[in-house]
Amino acid sequence: MSDTEDRAAKAARARALMKKKTQKKKVAGSTTGAASPPGSPSLRSQSPALAEVPAASEDKTDLGDVFSSGGSDPDWLASLPRVETPPPRFPSRSSSTAPNVPRSSTPAVSSPLVASPQPKYPVHELRASAEQALAQQESEKSALADALSRYGVARTESLEAAKELQQSREESQALKGRVQQLEADAKNANDRIEQLTAKESELFTNSQAQSQQYEQQLARLHNEYEALQNRIPGLEEEARAAQGRIAQLTADGQQAMESSHAQIQNQQQTIALLVSEKASLTASLDHMEELESEMRDKEALLQLEMEQSLQLKAAVQLLEAEMGEAADKHQEQERELQLTNSSLEDVRAKADEYQHRVQELEEHIKSDDRAERLEESLKNTQERAEEFEFQLSKLKQAHVALKAEREEIDQKLRSRTETEAELKRTHEELEAKHATGNIKFAKVQGERDALFQAHATLQSDVTNGQAALVEVQQKLAGAASELVATARQLQIAQSDLRAANRRTEEAEKTQKDLQAEGSNLMRSLDEMRPKIVELTGDKIELGNKIDSLEHALRSRDTTIADLENTIEEMSDEHGDSSKAREDAWGQREKEHSSSWMTLKQACTPWKRIARLTTKWLPIRRTRLNV
Repeated sequence: MSDTEDRAAKAARARALMKKKTQKKKVAGSTTGAASPPGSPSLRSQSPALAEVPAASEDKTDLGDVFSSGGSDPDWLASLPRVETPPPRFPSRSSSTAPNVPRSSTPAVSSPLVASPQPKYPVHELRASAEQALAQQESEKSALADALSRYGVARTESLEAAKELQQSREESQALKGRVQQLEADAKNANDRIEQLTAKESELFTNSQAQSQQYEQQLARLHNEYEALQNRIPGLEEEARAAQGRIAQLTADGQQAMESSHAQIQNQQQTIALLVSEKASLTASLDHMEELESEMRDKEALLQLEMEQSLQLKAAVQLLEAEMGEAADKHQEQERELQLTNSSLEDVRAKADEYQHRVQELEEHIKSDDRAERLEESLKNTQERAEEFEFQLSKLKQAHVALKAEREEIDQKLRSRTETEAELKRTHEELEAKHATGNIKFAKVQGERDALFQAHATLQSDVTNGQAALVEVQQKLAGAASELVATARQLQIAQSDLRAANRRTEEAEKTQKDLQAEGSNLMRSLDEMRPKIVELTGDKIELGNKIDSLEHALRSRDTTIADLENTIEEMSDEHGDSSKAREDAWGQREKEHSSSWMTLKQACTPWKRIARLTTKWLPIRRTRLNV
């Protein structure tokens, strides 16, 4: 703080000196303007152009434009108008005296004009003040560089502290989550232990009640089994008698018995499979009941965990909001730091430019005596130095704020570390509780397994007794079904034998009938032979008569055409009747097809004769009628 105060005091002294010098310059300029006549052109040509100085002051750049990064500002010295150097202090008479005024006539008037001293510019003082300003700028530049270095160190420290704070926040959040999870696990383990103890007590009571029931059922089944064993010898004797009766049956009955035995075996296998499936289904039902109870417990635990997760989500949202606010603050601070860094870089660039300008000004001061413009540039540099001081004060304030934030972050870190230690202690306590709960849970689970094994042994005994009872009942039912099946098969075999006897009798009858019909046909054929011979003679005679009667037939064609219609109608009726007869004959032929095929080969010539007779007899009758 003392260095900044010293620099501020030096700057104030330099500004006071510059003000005094400017006032002296103004006073000297006013006196020289009042002494010189307005009509002398030589003096006006020798004096510097005063009108250009205000123009330079009017063209001075704004303080914000000086710190801007524009490219037109560095050439402001080259853009200034060039001013001629003043003439020597004691000029020659030819140049100093006016041409229209003679030397002899006006010595008193011309001598003071010629001998009037030119305005003296304090070049050495300006140079000293410029050097002092440059030294002050160098010191300010070094102070700014120190401030920048300190600011960079503070920024890196603040960033590291922010990172550490973020890490500590993340670790604390992770520890909080883990502690909450461990608390939930411990709570769940305690609830589970309580549920298991209650379930164990229920299972113990249920197992005792079931064991009593199973003992009663076993006693009842044992009595039934003894009664069945007493009934078995009588049933075995009945079975032996039935087997003796079954042995006396025919071969068909024996085959039916074999098929019935195969069916009985299949039924027994299916019954055994059904019993095994029933046992597996009962076991699966018990397992499903256990799973349902476990699912209910897990659903309750899941509900608790969901509620805890909702609470955790709310806490996480609050923490995320806090983290977002902290991140926004951090981003704002980073923006401010970037702005200050950019302004510092601009200040450095401007300082370099100003140093270059100062060097150019020194060169111009050596070559040219433009004091007023140097004063303007010095004023600008002083204003910029004031602005630098203002920016430096801002940087100091930012540094102080960063220090305060760092202290606050350190305090938060300490609180986080304390909370972390407390969370670790609670975590260790919860782990110890969890270990004890696991031990208790293992003990309870072992006892539960032992009870389940006892329950399984009792249930297996009961199932074995039920299976033995079912097997005995199945054997009795099988023997009864075998007896019923054998009786049915005997009845079926007897009915089949009766039907076969009927068929053989009917076949014999049909064979006898066919033989009788064949003998009758043979007799009729023997009788038909002389008739056939007579018919052939009649045929020849009829042929001769047909030739003689053709003329009569042609004359009667008209009548025949009329008669054809009636014949067609009669033929239709005859066709219907013939179809009916053919259907009847078809049925009869189907009945006698088996016997007819045997007699077919022997009766082929007689069939031809019969066809001829059936063909020629109606023709002869019609001709005879005609």
